[in-house]
Amino acid sequence: MDKISVVIATFNGEKFIEEQLESIRLQSLPVDEVLIFDDCSTDNTVKIIKQYIYRHHLDKWFLKVNTVNLGWRHNFINLLFQASGDIIFYCDQDDIWDLDKIKIMMSILKEKKEILCLATQFISIDSKGNVIGQNFIKENLTPNATDIFQISIDSRYFFYVPLGCTLAFRKKILKYIDPLFWNCGADQIIVRTAMFLNGMYILNLALIKHRFHDSNASNTASDLEQYYGSSNLEKRIKDVKDDFLFLIHFQDILKLNERQLPKDLTAMINLMQRRLKILKDKDVYQFLYLLMKFSSFAIRVIVIADFLYALKLNKIVGKICKKMHLNLK
Repeated sequence: MDKISVVIATFNGEKFIEEQLESIRLQSLPVDEVLIFDDCSTDNTVKIIKQYIYRHHLDKWFLKVNTVNLGWRHNFINLLFQASGDIIFYCDQDDIWDLDKIKIMMSILKEKKEILCLATQFISIDSKGNVIGQNFIKENLTPNATDIFQISIDSRYFFYVPLGCTLAFRKKILKYIDPLFWNCGADQIIVRTAMFLNGMYILNLALIKHRFHDSNASNTASDLEQYYGSSNLEKRIKDVKDDFLFLIHFQDILKLNERQLPKDLTAMINLMQRRLKILKDKDVYQFLYLLMKFSSFAIRVIVIADFLYALKLNKIVGKICKKMHLNLK
């Protein structure tokens, strides 16, 4: 049977960490390993974790405290490459897992070997644990453990990936990821890699309560508004450059592993090159070319946003996209 690892990056999470740990310990299918890397917390997070592990005699749970603050991105990167499990579950420090989360997801991964990375839906809660919303990407489906759908490169999920805290993925995809080249979030790279390898799926069932509060960084409608329209042009250009560099680097890794290059990869590299010309030069030809080239509604919205950025009208599209974000498929 596949070995299961759970990885948790912590930093100043004393308010909610014990509730998250409890929801992992009480899973109906126990895990083989829990790795917790603390990034130099200045509150009682480390003390709470140590006491929790000691109190419950958790000899397969391991806590490491970084000697210097690495930042959440590099902390998670280190965790992923230290995990020994065949299946790795990505975990935040302040959520609450459904007690059957691992059992349900492992059952699916066991049955469907083509799935390299599996995301789920989530229920949003506030700092007090009150439900404030639900996230179901395909709302025409009844949320249950049989509604599983694959997501493609040309969907909105390339740019606006499912929440990292909902992911479980096969460790073998890490061989297509360079631990020294992470110019975006770990969840973003894992999801994109699984997409290009034709193995990214979403389960239309909420298996975590995801907490929104002042000190966490989560994807919300406001985040989407910011992504599409409310930051400055220089930041937009940098983001597109980072995406372009990731794609080029991923292409090189596939060649080293003697994998055939997906057609979608070449198309996405071309997309990023043309988007940069739109942003830098207000290139109308590239703008019209991409609108005709791609039928994906999500990509067309992004290209329109790029053109509005170039014209310094980006805040308008941000407001529009915030209202229509659930339809960007």
